[in-house]
Amino acid sequence: MSSHVFTIDGMTFISGLFWYPLAGISQSDRAQEIKSLAKEQNFDLYILRSTSTYYVGFAHSDGQARIGVSSAAAVVSKTLEMESSARDFIFVSPLPDGHWMYVAQRDGVILPDADKCFQNEDAAKSRLLEDISLGDWSLIIAPDIWGVSGSIEKDFSLMLPETAKGKKQFHKWWKLSPVNPYDSVFLHGKKIIAGLAFLLIALGVWAYYQEKLNMSAIEEAQKLANINQPPPPPPVHPWKLKPDPIEFTKNCTEALSTVPLFPGNWDLTGMRCAGPSLDISWAARTYGWIDHIKEIIPTISISGAGKVANLSIPLKTLTIGKDEPVMLGKQRTLQMYSLSQRYGLDLILTPAPPPPAPLPGQAATNVPQPDWAEVSWAVRGTDNPLLAVEILNGQGFRINSMDAVWKEGKIVWNLEGTQYVQP
Repeated sequence: MSSHVFTIDGMTFISGLFWYPLAGISQSDRAQEIKSLAKEQNFDLYILRSTSTYYVGFAHSDGQARIGVSSAAAVVSKTLEMESSARDFIFVSPLPDGHWMYVAQRDGVILPDADKCFQNEDAAKSRLLEDISLGDWSLIIAPDIWGVSGSIEKDFSLMLPETAKGKKQFHKWWKLSPVNPYDSVFLHGKKIIAGLAFLLIALGVWAYYQEKLNMSAIEEAQKLANINQPPPPPPVHPWKLKPDPIEFTKNCTEALSTVPLFPGNWDLTGMRCAGPSLDISWAARTYGWIDHIKEIIPTISISGAGKVANLSIPLKTLTIGKDEPVMLGKQRTLQMYSLSQRYGLDLILTPAPPPPAPLPGQAATNVPQPDWAEVSWAVRGTDNPLLAVEILNGQGFRINSMDAVWKEGKIVWNLEGTQYVQP
């Protein structure tokens, strides 16, 4: 989720914060929890909001998000609380710069991925209709022209409180603050000290450089002389070579639908879809005869002293994915967790360990390093694998395998794959 900054009535606001409810009871507990969450997710700015509970909105300073910029979502949440005691609401409003602001709150807490700013009206409307389909909302604020039943229209500028004289009123608690106040108080002092230190070091380096000038020139000449070939091309992005995840899932489930899964006196023991084939296995019950299952599935193979049956179905050739740009690892991980919470998926994410450092003397300085990282993902116990993949699908999202068992009268799937991200 990227942040977006805009100006209303001379005040600068930001959309796109990451929101978390806080479990701490005391102020000191909440302060410690905020620092812990910020460190874990690499955030350095925050705003604290309280309704019946406390929750925090985070941002990472990047030129857009900075100290003193006010949270637009916090303004909407507080105003609707004061005006209508609304705990569940959706708020959509166009902004002067052409973007569309979107905020959704449930049970008095802004949802983790529902403080957004869309680039156009269609994207904002699509998200509204998606959220409406998931449940009831006590208040919906959206343009009248959209025709949403029971909604009202209200511009964001009207959400700003006014003084008795009709002037817009601004509050300090809206503004982003540093997670570590020390960084803000001493920022300029640190810069001055760092500048003086740099100057002293530069003088020393200049004197040293004068003595080593001839040696450096010789070494540089040797490096240039050793460049006989152009550097190798950068590593190929692996997600470019893997099939589209939705097509992969459809291919597996369609292949499975062509197989009689319950031949008489044979129990379905497992299904696995990976690589070029769908593999299915059965175990014989009492009176589970080879002749019977072969009559139903002629292409089946038998092993285990006639007690195990196996079938391998070649899958049709899949379309290879494309070399799309991928998100930052922390942002994509947080997005996937938010989606899994919203749709009730049992999601497990495991970042891949960094590659081992080269041994001394073996560093390949001219070999380009990968510009991506990998996060292994798994979804456990879903009875609708295609819906799970459609929910989690995104740039650099690929599926490696699908395993299933027959459990309590239905097929239950476990999915595994890789999410490629920027390191």
